[in-house]
Amino acid sequence: MGLGGGRLFLGVDGGGTSTEASLVLFCEDNLPGPGTAPPLSAAGDGTRGRKELPEGERHPESVLPRFRVVSTGTGGPSNCYAVPPDTVFNSIREAISGCLEKYVKEQLRPQLEARPRGDPCVLHQLGSGKRHLGEPTRNFARTSHTVYGLDAVEMTCLALAGAVRQEDRDGLINLLEPIFPEGSRFFIVEDSLAALAAAHEGKDGIVIIAGTGSNCLGTYRGKVTKAGGWGYLIGDEGSAYDISRRALNAVFRAYDGRGPETTITSLILSRLSSWKDRPGDEYSPPHESCGSDGRFSRCLPRPGSAKLGPPDILRLIHEMSRNELASMAPLVMQAAEEGDAVARSILVSCARNLVEMAVAVAGKLGLNPPVVALVGGALGNPLYASFVEEELSRALPGAALRKPRHPPSVGAAILAYMRWSSDHSLSER
Repeated sequence: MGLGGGRLFLGVDGGGTSTEASLVLFCEDNLPGPGTAPPLSAAGDGTRGRKELPEGERHPESVLPRFRVVSTGTGGPSNCYAVPPDTVFNSIREAISGCLEKYVKEQLRPQLEARPRGDPCVLHQLGSGKRHLGEPTRNFARTSHTVYGLDAVEMTCLALAGAVRQEDRDGLINLLEPIFPEGSRFFIVEDSLAALAAAHEGKDGIVIIAGTGSNCLGTYRGKVTKAGGWGYLIGDEGSAYDISRRALNAVFRAYDGRGPETTITSLILSRLSSWKDRPGDEYSPPHESCGSDGRFSRCLPRPGSAKLGPPDILRLIHEMSRNELASMAPLVMQAAEEGDAVARSILVSCARNLVEMAVAVAGKLGLNPPVVALVGGALGNPLYASFVEEELSRALPGAALRKPRHPPSVGAAILAYMRWSSDHSLSER
């Protein structure tokens, strides 16, 4: 399905906090020949009967054609282990819907308005059919020659947090199939593969990911391996959640007299003092029956009244979600930037944990020295990123550090293009 000298591919990056979709146009004037774009790994597929590469066979290193992002859309969380299936479905549907609506309004409207009156222009429905994508633009999207919408997309890759096991991907395919029109092709991979593709555009390298959770992934000569990513209960070292957890531990150690004083305490208490709107009396003594909903926060001082102390933190953190706890990591970074020794030691230790993952991945791949990209909200902090860089230079001398070329949703679109190119190569053998 060519479109203006190119082909459209859709990438979706879904995590525990949000979902982003990117519609990407790959230009046809320099599309590579058959066999030059291998898939990075096996993955769940929304189409049936797809040929697989013979075991042990490798394609040459991919050289991507020119491409550009034509539109993006966002939705809510879509980690299948963190939110219920209906939330996963709605978040992904919202991101894809918004992406295509924006494409129709911003990219296609001038072209379609120039067409003669009476041309059929109907946009394909998504999912349950409760709402047409084209409603805001009055049926713009289908011409007599080309369907614009999901059925104008060659292939879609959904890179989703939690989609690690094949059973998870198969379940997600069944869940998400109603979103896609008949004949649309889509597949599912774990989200870290999209981050890897976005960072290196399909070439060899390693990506260290530290957002709410953490992970490390690398590829070399078609082989992919990983380290970390075992979840916040037993892993996620170096992530925003891990930084927050260590900070809270330091706060309680200082309160007990088992550790040094730290400005993290005042920063966290200040944040928590206005964490929620707590109606009722200015202060009610803690009691197991506090509040009609049983939430301890209803027993705490209201903002501007009695002062919170470390014991109050314990009550609040048991009400918080994993994302809410992880959101305190910037306070640790702020304290470290202001010279707090405890905060700096936490970040250095976390940076060392992330680099340990990269060393393990490089060793398994035989990739030395590697090109390493840093991805994720936690690593957007310059001080934390500098600690990772310092640890990396010590552990992997000669390693090159680079900024990711694209966001993960574009990486997912790159994976979709690579799968499409590989499939076309196999079909022509």
